[in-house]
Amino acid sequence: MRARRPPGPLGARDRSAEGRILEAVTVVVDEVGYAHLTVQRILDAASVSRATFYQYFSNVDDCFWCAYRGHVEELVGEVMAAVRGSDDPELAVIDVLVGFAISRPAVARLLMREGLAAGPVGLVERDCLILAIRQSLSTAAAPGRIDLPPAVLIGGTFRLLAMRLSAGTASGSLYGELHEWAAAFPMDPSRPSWSERLTPKLPDTVPPISLSGMRPQGPARERILRGTALAIRAKGYQAITVNDIVGAAGVSRRRFYDEFASKADAFIAAYEQGFQQTMAACAPAFFAPRAWRERVWQGGLAFTSFLAREPLIAHLGFIECYAIGPRFTLRVHDIQMAFTLFLEDGYRERSEAEGLSRAHSALAAAAIFEIAFQAGRRGSGFDIRRCQPLAVYVALAPFIGREEAGEFVIGKLAGSASGASAAA
Repeated sequence: MRARRPPGPLGARDRSAEGRILEAVTVVVDEVGYAHLTVQRILDAASVSRATFYQYFSNVDDCFWCAYRGHVEELVGEVMAAVRGSDDPELAVIDVLVGFAISRPAVARLLMREGLAAGPVGLVERDCLILAIRQSLSTAAAPGRIDLPPAVLIGGTFRLLAMRLSAGTASGSLYGELHEWAAAFPMDPSRPSWSERLTPKLPDTVPPISLSGMRPQGPARERILRGTALAIRAKGYQAITVNDIVGAAGVSRRRFYDEFASKADAFIAAYEQGFQQTMAACAPAFFAPRAWRERVWQGGLAFTSFLAREPLIAHLGFIECYAIGPRFTLRVHDIQMAFTLFLEDGYRERSEAEGLSRAHSALAAAAIFEIAFQAGRRGSGFDIRRCQPLAVYVALAPFIGREEAGEFVIGKLAGSASGASAAA
């Protein structure tokens, strides 16, 4: 193989064979997803021979990551140019991300959705992309004006854009929707940042995965679903085989195929079951007869407490949910949007909230899922319940105001601490 040149922005590449191959990767991934990307599909789209492909790339992942990193360099370059000297650096980032998604939807889908389907390497690459965009904010001449953790603002924007791109509804209205949502979190230089006070410190190192005590039990189908989640937690969806699932479940291959046609079908069933169990855990706490903000607090507590007890469900729901590919993406987004049901009463909390667009609910859900995703990236040793205060603040602020939301959450935390002290 000849020496490889450093990857650069794909728009700057010529129409050489290498450039056509890298352009073809984006096209093919947009059509079938990373999960179904093959060398043959790339060859067909690029109109090059197999020998030509291997002149430049060692395998399909080598090619995919070269394309991905070229797009990342392009996006980060645009962000840095927009942020430098901006009076509203976070809004400048949002505008670049929205413009990128609208003008280059296939590239945006690759970066904001398909990277999450690409196994452990994809998760790290996404972390690096968000970090690079966060670091660009430090070059701005003006301080930040949005009281949200930058990684949550960026990652939540990624998630909303991925939803709209998958549904084919990304449009210029996104600029206004995201600006309006960001305006619900105005930073007050004279007051402490609520998001800084409520954001839990994530561990610097990821603890080893401990799957002890999670051996599947019960009927064969339940053991297979549990075994699927165990195998995915240990190795990632892309790396597992049916043999891994049956080994974790303690059933035969024949029994597996009596229940499911493939590992994808088993994953979908496990994911759907996890969603149903999570909603069942949240709903009673939320629909109790109390004030809406109290119901949001109690629902959030039930949500995080359930996932703390069921880390395999949390991993499937937040980390691996895009692994199957585009055919399941819309269902993933529907499930994420189902949690906006808990925010519907927020539009009636005060007169200012009545005129808010329903994008506020979608963005709150996207940001909360991003909070859980970032916590889940730290391993099962991190207690996801520590994310509940920040998630509740994110959910409440657009509807009752940033200050009132922050004061409410701090008050609940103080009450919990007092109760714990009294019990001790």
